[in-house]
This record gives sequence, C-alpha cells and structure tokens, in this order.
Amino acid sequence: MTGVDGSLRDEQAARTRDRIMRALAELLVEQGPQSLSLHAVAERARVGERTLYRHFPNKGALYVALQSWISDAIDRAAPPASLASPSELAASLSAAFPELARLRDAYLVVQGLPEVREAMAIGHRERRRSITTAMKPATVGLSKAEATRTAAIAHLLGSSRALYFLQEVWEFTPEEAAAASGWAIGVIADAVETKGRGR
Repeated sequence: MTGVDGSLRDEQAARTRDRIMRALAELLVEQGPQSLSLHAVAERARVGERTLYRHFPNKGALYVALQSWISDAIDRAAPPASLASPSELAASLSAAFPELARLRDAYLVVQGLPEVREAMAIGHRERRRSITTAMKPATVGLSKAEATRTAAIAHLLGSSRALYFLQEVWEFTPEEAAAASGWAIGVIADAVETKGRGR
C-alpha cells in the first residue's frame, strides 16, 4: 500500500466516522438514548451495520466517540492548548460558543450518559489546566487559593453552562454570550492583576 492509498483510506474513514457521529447526534436528540438502535444509526449514516460495528462494538463505545467528536469540534474552533493569556481565553469564546450552540442538543444528551462520564472528566481536567495557564499572567502575586478561585470563575464563564444560561434566560445569541463572558473574564483578570501587583 502506498502513502497515497493510505491517505485516501484515512480520509474515507474520517468521512465515514463523521457521518456516523452526525447520525448518532441527530438520532439521540430525536429518540433519546433508550430508543436508539445501532441499526438506525447505520441506516441514517448510510453505512452497513458491519461497518458500524467494526468502528464501534456497542452503544457505549459509540457514545464515548460522540462525546470525543463534540469536544474535538469545539477544540478545533478554539484550541485550548493555545491559550496563553486571559485575553486569548476571552477571544476563544467567539469561536467556541457558536460551535457549542450548534451541537447543544446532542451535547446535553450525551453528557448525561453514564458511558461518557469518565471521558468528560478527563476533558474537564484538560480544560481546567488550559484555563489555569491562560489566567496565570493575571494571577501573579496572588495566593494559590486566590489564583485557583480566579481560574475556576473564568472556567465557569467560558463553559457550556454559561452559554446555555445566557441563551435561555437572557436570550443572548452565542456571539452575545461570548462577548459577555469574554468581557467578564477581562474584568476579573484586570481586577486580580491589580490586586496581585499591589502586594
């Protein structure tokens, strides 16, 4: 097999996986996890059941893959590893919040599934590390407890919970929610940076 053949095969596999994930997301929202059948996912994705089972041997593996697919879509929009300052964190929300809004229904269904709890916990820890790193320039001079509280609030402001609350209660668009959360992160960063310099 040549490199070109392998590359084409990889591209085809990625497209197939994407179709499966989109089909799964749609069906979970429409039917809920209790009524979901792997046959229906294969049919909606326009793949054979054998292909589906080759990639995902059971519903649990499918749900974990969907959670990963949703996280990857958000990370592509706003890569968490690249966040080096509070302003970069705030700016990243303008890409992340619209993606979270687009995937909202599937995200809400999948986050309640026991099969994905461990994968979500890993994602939360990774996001926590990236936000702590992004807030670090503003928290120099603060105690560890104060720096932790600052990062925790920034994490909350940049979370799906903040977006969905602002959409539901305040009727914000994802863009307005990103601007509001980004603004609040900036205000908090400025305040704690001033406090840290004053010590």
